[in-house]
Amino acid sequence: MIWNREDDDSHRLVDTLQGKLYDKVPQGVREAFGKLMKHELDENFFKGDREKWLNMSKDEALMEIRYHLEKLEVAVEMGDKDKITENATDVANCAMIFLDVMGYIEPEPERQPPPPSRSSNYVDSSYDYDLS
Repeated sequence: MIWNREDDDSHRLVDTLQGKLYDKVPQGVREAFGKLMKHELDENFFKGDREKWLNMSKDEALMEIRYHLEKLEVAVEMGDKDKITENATDVANCAMIFLDVMGYIEPEPERQPPPPSRSSNYVDSSYDYDLS
């Protein structure tokens, strides 16, 4: 479902609040939402990973957003909190996938943990040494 923004008053509220909300979302809220998004990605991993979604066209990626938005609208009409949460998170993930399909996301390089430092008199205590 695509609506005409001119006929929808909700954009006025978004436009009014947009400047006020910028960078004022508490860290805890961002982290909680990030966890929800990760959970949904993990739950749907069986459908395909990043390599698979990068094979979608931009139109297919947009269609995924529309499909999940329609599911969200039904959940809102039903007042089902769990489905609202799940489908809103799916919409956000589909938006991320769309940006990735468009080539607008540059993944951060994977961070490797630093090697453990070992002094010259390091003894691995996991072995049982017989010093007799």
